[in-house]
Amino acid sequence: MPRFILAFRGGMPKSPEEGQKMMTDWNGWMDGLGSSLVDKGAGFGKSRFLTGQNREEKAGDPLSGYSVVEASDIDAALDMARRTRSLRSAARLRLPSACRCRFPVASASQ
Repeated sequence: MPRFILAFRGGMPKSPEEGQKMMTDWNGWMDGLGSSLVDKGAGFGKSRFLTGQNREEKAGDPLSGYSVVEASDIDAALDMARRTRSLRSAARLRLPSACRCRFPVASASQ
């Protein structure tokens, strides 16, 4: 079954109390996904963009976290994502499909 990355932007809490409520809602949403949630993911801290060999910039709209779900297709994955309360606040979501790439593995003796 295909896997989809739920890449979240924004939606950060403005107070510790708001953060606690957000985590309670978030954990309830993840529990509701059941076995479709294959990687709970993680939240991200401060970000910067590497824009060239020796150039970097502040991240204007950085990712705030990700999760990975298994779904029959992208529409089913979007339905799962719509259930999170985070999207009812200021959060936004991107949903690319995850590729299963296979690379040759070289042995240590080569």
